[in-house]
Amino acid sequence: MLHDLRYAVRLIRRSPGFALVVILSLALGIGANTAIFSLVDAVLIRSLPVKDPGGLVLLQWSARRTEMMGVRATRGSSSLNAGRRTATAFSYAAYEQLRARQDLFSTLVAFASDPRMTLVVDGDASVVDAQYVSGNFFAGLGVRTMAGRPISDEDDHLAAPPVAVISAALWKRRLGGDASAIGKAITLNGKPRTVIGVAPAEFLGVQPGEAPDVWVPLAAAGELGWDPPPRESTFWWLILMGRLAPGVTAAQARAAIDPALADLVNAESKPRTTADLDRLRSIRAEEARAGRGPAAAQDRARLALLPGRQGPDQLRRQFSSALLILMSIVALVLLVACANVASLLLARATARRREIAIRLSIGAGRARLIRQLLTESVVLAGIGGALGAIGAVWGSQALAATIAQGDNRFVLDVTPNLTVLAFTAAMSIATGVLFGLVPAFRTTRMTLTPALREQTWADRSGYRLQGLRLGLGRSLVVVQVALSLLLLVGAGLFIRTLINLQRVDLGINRANVLLFSLAPGTAGYEGPRLIALYDRLLEQIGAQPGVRSASFSRIPVIAHSASRTSLEIEGSEGSALQPHDHIDIWINTVSARFAETMGIPIVAGRDFGPQDTASSPIVVLVNETMARRFFATPNPVGREFNFGGRTNPRWTVVGVVRDAKYASVQEEVPPTMYYLYRQRPRGLGEMVFEVRTAGEALDFVPAARRIVREADVNLPLIDVKTQSAQVDETLFTERMFARLSGLFAGLALTLACVGVYGLLAYAVTRRTTEIGIRVALGAQRGDVVWMILREALALAAIGVAIGLPAALAATRVLKTMLFGLQPHDPATIAFAAVLLVGVASAAGFIPARRAARVEPMQALRCE
Repeated sequence: MLHDLRYAVRLIRRSPGFALVVILSLALGIGANTAIFSLVDAVLIRSLPVKDPGGLVLLQWSARRTEMMGVRATRGSSSLNAGRRTATAFSYAAYEQLRARQDLFSTLVAFASDPRMTLVVDGDASVVDAQYVSGNFFAGLGVRTMAGRPISDEDDHLAAPPVAVISAALWKRRLGGDASAIGKAITLNGKPRTVIGVAPAEFLGVQPGEAPDVWVPLAAAGELGWDPPPRESTFWWLILMGRLAPGVTAAQARAAIDPALADLVNAESKPRTTADLDRLRSIRAEEARAGRGPAAAQDRARLALLPGRQGPDQLRRQFSSALLILMSIVALVLLVACANVASLLLARATARRREIAIRLSIGAGRARLIRQLLTESVVLAGIGGALGAIGAVWGSQALAATIAQGDNRFVLDVTPNLTVLAFTAAMSIATGVLFGLVPAFRTTRMTLTPALREQTWADRSGYRLQGLRLGLGRSLVVVQVALSLLLLVGAGLFIRTLINLQRVDLGINRANVLLFSLAPGTAGYEGPRLIALYDRLLEQIGAQPGVRSASFSRIPVIAHSASRTSLEIEGSEGSALQPHDHIDIWINTVSARFAETMGIPIVAGRDFGPQDTASSPIVVLVNETMARRFFATPNPVGREFNFGGRTNPRWTVVGVVRDAKYASVQEEVPPTMYYLYRQRPRGLGEMVFEVRTAGEALDFVPAARRIVREADVNLPLIDVKTQSAQVDETLFTERMFARLSGLFAGLALTLACVGVYGLLAYAVTRRTTEIGIRVALGAQRGDVVWMILREALALAAIGVAIGLPAALAATRVLKTMLFGLQPHDPATIAFAAVLLVGVASAAGFIPARRAARVEPMQALRCE
């Protein structure tokens, strides 16, 4: 083996150009696969950095929708089966009851995330991601602090001193990594806290994708402004993880807990408001139409104990499909690279036929030669894999940053670990064997006497042994073309989807609009004081030079977030609705001039004005869709309706605005209503300011920071961006697929062209004498060019013919990811085919032109 390795290294040094092409081709293919696999490992495979992650279980429960009616949960539910929903959130009362069952759980921890906590350190305010954790959180998970001590049960009660544990990243970023940070006083949401510990650098929490900066005890949630009160029994907000007691199975734990859990859910499922009652009736009517009756005993709330080795699966459910699609794409790129390298090795093996024949004639066994040739292939693949792994370290970080640029930002640790390195090593060996095996078998299977004779021009021309020498090479080039077509069609569909989305009429003018959020509630503002702050800030911002208009809203436009409610229309004669029908409406709390700032024209009536106060009649603006669908008239100005139940105040329409997108670009414009913040001050909380400027919107950021800092130094600006960037963030998935698929398709196309070029260049070299004779007998240079070029066209055409059905079949899985076109879009497929044939022809033109320049006398003199 050492002899084979030394010989392989000598061959690489003897043919550096050949080795460089092979190594770079494999480095690109293996590096792309390693980079994507690093993300797959971080999202789908990697265990939590805690003690014995395999022993953790994640608690989840399911119930019928009617039973979940009164339960207010912070975590979304997903459909489990007809009429049932699952949830990962538990109430504090449920946590206390379950934790008391020490006969079932050796430890049970609880936590909840708060991504909008205001941190003040030495007078400098910023927004940090925080987590509320139970007192046994660190001890139960087996996580030790790198400095200080963790939160304990003694810290998790209302009378305990206010403490916090910070992350290693925050420790270095805000406190300089100084050991004196232990015991330092900080402020969270306007309340003092003392730093008692620093979490280890590798611990990013137990929620994949999240990286908390601060951990505080559960008991501090109420003090730090969590609304509603965290210990309220109807508020289900905690995620629970734990370890089963020794000897207890998951089935035993479920059987023991289900009755108590059902009682807890049933106690909180009773409707408490008119809206709850109306919603309950609607759900029961829907169930009756579907043939499902009231919840039976077996349909009551049930507990599920899921493997907790990787933590909650929200991030996995969100990105697993996207990562698997990307993994499939880069796998095709690697196949193209392997086919390309195999073509090069076939050409090289043909040139080494005499060498191999001599080895066989003096007694070398075929198995021994195959091992030597495979060793050479594996060495090349190993070098390519090493370079690919180095590039993947940067590539995986770039990909993680690209994926995390959307409106659902997250943090991933993509540092290569043993799993990733093992994957790269296995892929390098597998590809080395894959592209080296066939050439090795082909080369060592020969008749010795013809191989040892001096070759004639007919041998070199490729006619006598054409099937052996070039048949497989042509097949490999055809495979490269077919796979490249598949990737080009997929990339074309993703690119056209992004273009279609970018051309959608949003109904707003997003140019020169700056967005930033404020959360005054974290600094103690509420009620009239909060409204006064917003009024003062809005007035000062609107008075700045270069500001054309300013406003704020509860929900930003086109941000994948929405608020809906039901309303009751009065006097709906002439429409499809009956009086007192309840309709789902998208709503938004806004200030005056919101429509003007966002560039939404008012088509009827008026905007909010100074006459609309907290004591005046309640007024709203509606969009054209709501006016047309629910009022049966394009001008419902003056019409009244009831909002959220007949006991609530009456609402009057004072204006109609043009239809505009609400939550996303892909959705149709929903029926939308805008109401004035002064008239519904409850639950204002965090608001998004919109500032339309005369020039570049980002140039106004320093002035905005100054105005807010002068109002309150504890109010940091959150999510500063332009409206154009906000829209782009909602399209990050489409943009990511368009960019990455285009990049990988271009890489595959380049490798396929290299394969076409290499095959034809080799053929021209072997057929130099033949071409010289043809020219000597009167062949024109154009005839020689066409003779070579038509082979490139034939290979490309065959590859397209094979790849076309594969592309039509494979792209069906992309149907749900496309917008404005179908997977079998003729224009996209035709463009990909023409591009591939054109580029392959260009690759073949270079050796064809070289063939046309062959001098007959020189070619015959060589013979």
